[in-house]
Amino acid sequence: MTRDNGTKRVVRVLCLHHLGGNSHQMRRTLQPYFDELAAACPDLCFEPWYVDGPFLLPTALDGGLARGGLSRSTSTGQGATRQTAGEAAEAALTYVSLKRAVDAEEYSERQRPYKYKRTTGDVSEQALARLDAAIEKNRSGGLLQRASEILDSKASADQVRWWQMPCDAYDNPGPWVGHEYSIAYLGRFISEHGPFDGMIGHSGGGLIGQYCHALLAGALDASQEALFPFPMPPAEPASYAFRFSVMFAPVLPDTPRVAYLARVSATPLRSLVLTGKRDSYQTPLTCRAYAQLVGAQDFWEHEGGHGIPRDAHSVKRVTAWLAREARALQRPAATPRL
Repeated sequence: MTRDNGTKRVVRVLCLHHLGGNSHQMRRTLQPYFDELAAACPDLCFEPWYVDGPFLLPTALDGGLARGGLSRSTSTGQGATRQTAGEAAEAALTYVSLKRAVDAEEYSERQRPYKYKRTTGDVSEQALARLDAAIEKNRSGGLLQRASEILDSKASADQVRWWQMPCDAYDNPGPWVGHEYSIAYLGRFISEHGPFDGMIGHSGGGLIGQYCHALLAGALDASQEALFPFPMPPAEPASYAFRFSVMFAPVLPDTPRVAYLARVSATPLRSLVLTGKRDSYQTPLTCRAYAQLVGAQDFWEHEGGHGIPRDAHSVKRVTAWLAREARALQRPAATPRL
């Protein structure tokens, strides 16, 4: 929420990193933008807030889980091979994050409109059962407890993400794991530290931020608010929603989640979507589809790839857009688009 600090109007912006990044990296990447805003907008004080995703990359934490004394792969003499420490660590991390996702879905499934019901429920339950059997022998060693501690860690020096994916996702794509928990986690952060005037998101961070905006703006089905494990404000919950957003190379979700994301277009959120001409991960065509889906006001291309551009032209162009939207906040909010 904009406020006057005596000499300048403060504009609060939530900044969400890409999958595999962290808040420190995002701060360094966006610093040229906020430096330019400080120099070009003497009447405004942009206040960026950085938050880490709740999940750590399983492959980066194998060693951390393995320090508890689990042995490496050795022959048992029976022709079998004992589970390696790395395999046990990844199984535990996947189990805990998947269990959270399944529990969150079960909590709200009965109230969800049929046409929005998930199609991966059985797959998730079967995967959970297989993992449960695979890690049974390690329960007494505190492996699951250590996995929970790591998944809940705020260690910003490690790579973090907004949802988990199988380690062989490219060859064997499976359902996203834990995105429901991330929405609740980010929603709680917004409730405790918000409201925020705007959001800047990169890749998966932009997608998660848009989901949270749609929920907080009341654009999604009311039953979906059950994913937030805290009481929503009884009056004017839309005051927690964003007024503007800048998304660099946002991730386009898979088919079951597109219907939810499309609800963003029913809110007065003003969005800018940027894509890199050399982005092979989220191509310009994909980003354009995303922009149309959420009803973005502006769609721009830059000469780079999937990262946030830091060249002078891009920085000045994006900051000019941000300054214009920030100054518009003093005017009454636009009527929601129907």
